[in-house]
Amino acid sequence: MRVRDTQPRHLGVHAAIEVDGAAGAVCEYVLRDADLSTHGVRAKLTAASQSGGFILLVGASSVGKTRSAFEALQAVLADWWLVHPVSTAEIDALAEDPPQQTVIWLDELQRYLDGLSLVTVRSLLQRASHPVVLIATLWPDRYSAYMRSPVHDHPDLTSVQREILQLAEVVHISETFTASETARAEQLARNDPRIHAALLASSEYGLPQTIAAVPMLVRRWENADPYARALLCAAVDATRLGFRSVLTAPLLSAAAPGYCQAKDRAAAPPNWFERSLAYATQLLHGATAALVPVAVDGLSMGRVDGYVLADFLLQHLTVRRRTVRPPASLWDAVLDHVRDPADVRRLADSAENRLLYQYAERLLKRAVEVKAPDPASGRHNAAWRLAALHFEQGRFEELRERAENSDHDAAAWAARGLAQRGEISEAVAVLRSHADSADVHTLWLTAEDLISQGEHQDAMSVLRVYTGEDDLYPVWRLAELLADEDEELELRTLAGTHASAKWHLARLLSRRQDRSRLTALAERDDASARWWLTELDSDGQPTPTLRALLGTAPRQAIRRYAQLLAETGRIDELQRRADAGEATMSEVLSGVLARQGDVEALRRRAEGDLDMLARLADLYRDRGEVEQLRELADGTDGLKTSIAGSRLAELLVDLGLEQELRARVDAGDFHAARELAHLLELQGRSEEAAGLRRYGLHADGAPVSAP
Repeated sequence: MRVRDTQPRHLGVHAAIEVDGAAGAVCEYVLRDADLSTHGVRAKLTAASQSGGFILLVGASSVGKTRSAFEALQAVLADWWLVHPVSTAEIDALAEDPPQQTVIWLDELQRYLDGLSLVTVRSLLQRASHPVVLIATLWPDRYSAYMRSPVHDHPDLTSVQREILQLAEVVHISETFTASETARAEQLARNDPRIHAALLASSEYGLPQTIAAVPMLVRRWENADPYARALLCAAVDATRLGFRSVLTAPLLSAAAPGYCQAKDRAAAPPNWFERSLAYATQLLHGATAALVPVAVDGLSMGRVDGYVLADFLLQHLTVRRRTVRPPASLWDAVLDHVRDPADVRRLADSAENRLLYQYAERLLKRAVEVKAPDPASGRHNAAWRLAALHFEQGRFEELRERAENSDHDAAAWAARGLAQRGEISEAVAVLRSHADSADVHTLWLTAEDLISQGEHQDAMSVLRVYTGEDDLYPVWRLAELLADEDEELELRTLAGTHASAKWHLARLLSRRQDRSRLTALAERDDASARWWLTELDSDGQPTPTLRALLGTAPRQAIRRYAQLLAETGRIDELQRRADAGEATMSEVLSGVLARQGDVEALRRRAEGDLDMLARLADLYRDRGEVEQLRELADGTDGLKTSIAGSRLAELLVDLGLEQELRARVDAGDFHAARELAHLLELQGRSEEAAGLRRYGLHADGAPVSAP
């Protein structure tokens, strides 16, 4: 279908409220400033039409994202073809041979992200002969969640989604109208009674939200009786915890009783659920309902397969219920009714991040049993994650037993547990018995554990298990340690097959001031040797000669040059290069500013620089500035909130703020969950801390007792 022939309601634009004298499903469109600016939706669409592109509109529910995208396409790409895929499989097929001048419409992008392939997106965006445009919408909190930086010793479960989102040109759509937008609305209100009525309404909500019946939705929630409220709470909590499939009546009826007080359960009429469902699904002013009935089978007529929560109500109540613990009835209900593998993964994350290990384990075991694919995490599948959970719980003997039964995932974590207990030879033996399927991530964690304890020889024993040909972490970390420990013979052997080892061999020779061997290697076109020989000749100064080598030297040379700038006080050049977008220079500069305690400089640069943000968060933590960390940790930028959240959790431990830490656990803050047991230990509650690590919490927050 051509863009010009599409209908807004068919593409997800909210229906407008019913007002006497108004015609049509949607009202007149009020142009937004984000439509018209030089970096707005239409400008980005125009640019994308030339060589392809991915435009992502980020904004809260019912603020006009979808309508803005629809109207921009009509204005800029009306003659193009539009494809509205039902599934990621359809997108994959389209990427093989997309028609010329095609727009792929991805409203509510979260419906696709967990199964969308990075290779597919890149393939679509790299078709210079006939450009393809992807246009999508996403809520800020979900954008934040996907963009959250990984924890160093935890699987990066959103790496694919994060890389996909980093390909997008992002336009933020505001919840409130500017003066110019309001003026345009007032002009259109002369002929559109719905806009006129929305402008007259005394409301805390924006014009698009009022037109989409948002105030009525909120009142529907606020005025619900205990049974309808329980049903809506169950729908909200199931969805916010990760159940994105349609919510079935059996699931809701099983979950809802746990939200009612005992007196209300006793007084419930026989038809409490039917009455509550009727209340929740009633259409409000012709626009929407709190729960929208849907049919999963697109050909079904007159059959309701389940319900979808109104998106604004979900967003509104997710914020209000952020630290509310869902009852056990909700967790039991989703366990009984979850079928989609992506739902299983998200629910397992939510359970583990709240220390609800009994639910996380049951969900992960289900995924393992059905061999459900984990679309977001590559090797970090359900079996790997189950083994990681058992490691966190200290169940090392179980892991070792499974490793002996050819469980590669359990072997990686069993080895880490053995290494932590000082049983290095046993850890290496376990790893070697599974060397063909060694997990690089877990090898890294095990080696870093040992390095942090000063056990370099043991760390090298672990790293030697890796036999791959790629220049991955185990190789360059082993090479670095070999150079530090002056073990030249093994380092030379490693350098014969891996480029990163060549850098460290040359570094070792430079430390020895062995110019003759560096010269011999440089004459054989060894770029690493050429760099270190030149640095020797430069007496450790960042000279123009060294600078000239940066274009042909290994990537490690850029970091080395940045370090030389810092060590010799050439901060102006370091700043210039950082300002020009050189990430390594910025990273080294962040360390300089942190050592100087220059909070203002870090704050100025932290807006678009995660290294600066991390250093700023470190300073806030070290200075005990909890309010500043709270502000960063509770923001909407996923990468920023994750970095700040880890420092905030550490500071809450230092300050002994147990209740706040527990509230953050209830909100699903992984960092807080990791730190709570540490706080208990510092308070002398070692037995309680050990029980928390091993067994976790019940749904009501009480500790689970040993069986």
